[in-house]
Amino acid sequence: MIIDLIPQLALEKIERLRTGDILNKYLNDSTYCRFRFSVAYMRLSGLKQLREGIEGLISRDGTVSGVIGINDGITSEEALQTLNEFSDSSTICYTNSDIIFHPKFYIFDDESANAVIVIGSPNLTRDGLYMNGELAVALSFDLNNEGERKTYEQFNNVIEALLDDSNDTVQKLNSDLIEFLKSVGLIESEVRVTDDEDIKCRRKRTITSRLTEDQKKEIKDKFPPVKIEAAPRVPIAPRAPFTPSVAPPIAPPLAPVPAPTLGATRKVWEKSNLPASAAQQVVSGSNPTGNMRLGQAGFQVRGALIDVTTYFISSVFHGLHWTTVARSGKTPLLEAHAQCHIELLGSYKGKFDVRITHDITRVSGQANVPTWLHWNDAMPIIRATVITGRTLELHEIVGTNEFLIRVV
Repeated sequence: MIIDLIPQLALEKIERLRTGDILNKYLNDSTYCRFRFSVAYMRLSGLKQLREGIEGLISRDGTVSGVIGINDGITSEEALQTLNEFSDSSTICYTNSDIIFHPKFYIFDDESANAVIVIGSPNLTRDGLYMNGELAVALSFDLNNEGERKTYEQFNNVIEALLDDSNDTVQKLNSDLIEFLKSVGLIESEVRVTDDEDIKCRRKRTITSRLTEDQKKEIKDKFPPVKIEAAPRVPIAPRAPFTPSVAPPIAPPLAPVPAPTLGATRKVWEKSNLPASAAQQVVSGSNPTGNMRLGQAGFQVRGALIDVTTYFISSVFHGLHWTTVARSGKTPLLEAHAQCHIELLGSYKGKFDVRITHDITRVSGQANVPTWLHWNDAMPIIRATVITGRTLELHEIVGTNEFLIRVV
């Protein structure tokens, strides 16, 4: 058995590997015809990172099966729907208690001689596979070796049990189950529209505390509650009184840093002949808008013009954390923040926090464009460079939650 460490960690003396890259490597390896996995949380933002490899495996007559946990409201409706499209043997595991289903491992095999198991901390989310500090190992098995086969069979027995819906905590994934989980509030759409306070409280209480008694009974019928012995109590020694320390002097500002290596990017939008209003370069006596409307601009995806009512919120900025902002006399505004690297006319300007807002009622008004990008702290560098009439490109930095805005 070969053991390879996958340190998805930002440490100076450690080469950082990304779990998503490792999983895609095995999905694209024609040696393997079966992919099975178990995760606590799954988001469409993570699943789409593997989708091309999964579709390739299926085109080779391979099969995919997943076991998904639904605690804490993190696994999304869209992720389960997508998995259900290319797998008819996946399951949901839910303990219906304070016990969280939390195992994370990924198995690739050819059902006879070769197998690889990736096991560790990463969930099947974009952050889990690419961004978070995570640690995993890849175990490569020669199944013709008796000792290695016995070890592999222990993992195989676990995944097979988790895929067996005769177990009380396991239900077969299908469209009816997805609708049921949505109706009782155990899953929700990946574009979150809950307010900040609800998000803060999500992990301080179980999902079931928000359910009606009838809903609790329905869930109990499908997922009987699990009860296990609690961990032993450990006495906590009293803490010494806190003595505040004197704050150190503020360090002088750092020298400018060169442009970072951003990795692979994918262009998701482009606007040519940038108008002065979007470039924030207005005539004397006028105030800049501070925003840029993300319109159609003739941009196409797979030969079809984008639909501005859904494209940016559902595809481009799908993985961002969206919240609602109440407005007096108006419908709530959807808002998210994106980390954007900005490059103007070949000069890297830095990384900035820009605000994205979405208001579908803008379509019926004079604006006709529901999604706007607000320059925020980037306003000074945008106004300082003459970019009117230029072409602005918006790129997704692959495997991250960050973007590149490039004006050429």
